[in-house]
Amino acid sequence: MKKGFTLIELLVCIAIIAILIGLSAKSLKSAREQAIIRKCGINLKQIYNGTYLYVTSNKELYPYADSIASLNTGYLEPYQALKGYISENVPFIANGEAVMMSPYHCPKDDTKSGFSYIYAPYELMRNWPSVDPQYAVSKVLMNTPLEPLFLDAFPWHKNRKGESLLIRCDGSIVIRENKQNTAF
Repeated sequence: MKKGFTLIELLVCIAIIAILIGLSAKSLKSAREQAIIRKCGINLKQIYNGTYLYVTSNKELYPYADSIASLNTGYLEPYQALKGYISENVPFIANGEAVMMSPYHCPKDDTKSGFSYIYAPYELMRNWPSVDPQYAVSKVLMNTPLEPLFLDAFPWHKNRKGESLLIRCDGSIVIRENKQNTAF
């Protein structure tokens, strides 16, 4: 009768365990990426809901706000315009513990200041050849529900395929391939 394991049996067991750990590590990384994309989508949905409340409370006008906080054009930033319509901090599980995160930030955004998402209607309002661009663009957006409202076009939002999320005026979330990192 044999007592214990031979060296070969022990090495085979260790090799099998190492292979299983390697396979599970890849799937865990993929699951983590999917969770971040889902959290980003949830953020966009919350911002959409706040924007919808803003629009219904303000004579169906979309906020006239900067698309990116760093432009310093003198207009409100989107999170300032939507203050009171969106909860500032929501619970989020990170590394096994609950943390409070703002819906204005993507989980991959390291800066944690300002606004992680681009407000697409600002570009239309800024370049609209009308006396009242906010009114004109708001009417266009009401009649074209597939126009993008907010998008995450910064590098930290892209997945490995170069895709990012955007939310349309009708509230649908779409994955799109980024050609460049600019607003529409």
